[in-house]
Amino acid sequence: LADFIQSKYILLFGWNPTSAIKWVYLPRILTRAIEKGARLVVVDPYLSDTAAKGHDWLAIRPGTDGALALALAHCIIRDGLYDKDFVENWTVGFDKYVEYVKDKTPEWAEKITSIPAYKIEEVAHDLATIKPAVVDAWSGPGQHTNGVQGGRAIAALAALIGGYDRPGT
Repeated sequence: LADFIQSKYILLFGWNPTSAIKWVYLPRILTRAIEKGARLVVVDPYLSDTAAKGHDWLAIRPGTDGALALALAHCIIRDGLYDKDFVENWTVGFDKYVEYVKDKTPEWAEKITSIPAYKIEEVAHDLATIKPAVVDAWSGPGQHTNGVQGGRAIAALAALIGGYDRPGT
């Protein structure tokens, strides 16, 4: 599981851990993180209990989570906010990834996801600059025909900010 309790910024894709729980202690961990000052942003078409408790609810068009993740990555790379050390030492194919997201602008994603471009810019900046940050997804995004590719885009976004194997990630 993600280290919510030590995180300062939590971006959840398609997950409602405060009420649709698999682990009974998870709602308390997530609310404790918020009490300690973590910012919670929930990407979900449904205004879930978790989204209602969050600081931001991104009411995304179902099945478009991958497009949002790619647009967030576009902004983070464009603005030089990615974790250069993590990317250099723990990833492969970054040049191809940069080329792939070059045209995945917030305006492009707005047409697909229904999330306003300005909000995509804001979330990308916060995700990349408020540390430690966690990007986490559950089964929601994976239930669509493009779920594998959307999941890959979300996982790559987490890597872009150095969001693996560190406290708060």
